[in-house]
Amino acid sequence: MITMTLHGSGVRQRAEWTELVSTLPHAVAVWADIDGMHRAPLPTELPVGATHLWFWSEGCHGRVRIDGDVWVAGVLTSGDAPAPPLCVTVDRDLTVDRSQVLPWQRAEPGRDADGRVAQFRGDDGALSELVQLVPRRPGTAVFLARPGAYE
Repeated sequence: MITMTLHGSGVRQRAEWTELVSTLPHAVAVWADIDGMHRAPLPTELPVGATHLWFWSEGCHGRVRIDGDVWVAGVLTSGDAPAPPLCVTVDRDLTVDRSQVLPWQRAEPGRDADGRVAQFRGDDGALSELVQLVPRRPGTAVFLARPGAYE
């Protein structure tokens, strides 16, 4: 178990995304859109067609719900990290479980894709290098982190 702080953005407009992104220059993100599954630097614009996006950088883990031209972010921070821009603190000293994400594998063309990501855009094995952060708070979603972040 680790202790973190939960922040929330409230409903924001597409144009406000750059304000959040500008403070997270080293963040990595995972999202799926009409072009497939991606793991790449945090995009400077909200991906068209995506409904969810997860991002992480040192001491900061975000989950974003995208609905057309609006988005809502939940952000977990550790240590003395401040609330990201556009976000307010929702809960301090939040207990978080850390659990391993099962490896995701690229599906091979013409073969059964059961349990595999058929349209992943990135390096093989990249999606298996994640951990889940599960806040112990009703209604809070799973966040993603890099391995070793909280061992």
